[in-house]
Amino acid sequence: KIPEISTPKTENLIDVGGRKLDCCVYGSNSPTVVLVSGLEAPQVYWNSVIPDLAAQTTVVTYDRAGVGKSEIGNLPAHGEQSAKDLQALLAKLDAPKPYILVGHSYGGNVVRLCASMYPDNMGGLILEDTQHEDVLDEMRKILEGKDLEAFDQLMADRFSTPENPKTEADYRNMTREQLRKSKPLPRIPFMVLSSAGR
Repeated sequence: KIPEISTPKTENLIDVGGRKLDCCVYGSNSPTVVLVSGLEAPQVYWNSVIPDLAAQTTVVTYDRAGVGKSEIGNLPAHGEQSAKDLQALLAKLDAPKPYILVGHSYGGNVVRLCASMYPDNMGGLILEDTQHEDVLDEMRKILEGKDLEAFDQLMADRFSTPENPKTEADYRNMTREQLRKSKPLPRIPFMVLSSAGR
């Protein structure tokens, strides 16, 4: 069930150049807290945290290309393009700077790329349960026998890049490569949140 929240100040389909992204703006003042969802997840899953944040500052949520009400368009949906889309979206909204980017899971990849590509606009970075781009390679190194076979099969089934990639899931491997080659993050407050496994 999606939690109820107050009505956003604005809700729009914003043209970011080549496609329109669905976004909501809540609250007012600086900084702008930008909540970036996980892989192919819609912005509504941030609903439970928006009221408390919006009582203090501006909050932006949005759906990346091909997610929710946002158009997929003809541009690729890899991490670097998603970072460009986000930067264009915030500029079109005239969102108050600096930006505090909060990325959950795959969204953490997008916010890392955005911060490295557009460092001047950044006020802080929060990664929530975001995997490092090398985690799958490191996991493979410690597996053997049937565990390694099962892992390789999982990678082939779920993480291979299709011949004609379209969605952000199709571009996961390219996004990991982009992270490996990205510029260092700016010197801003940086927090990593993770949940303990059970």
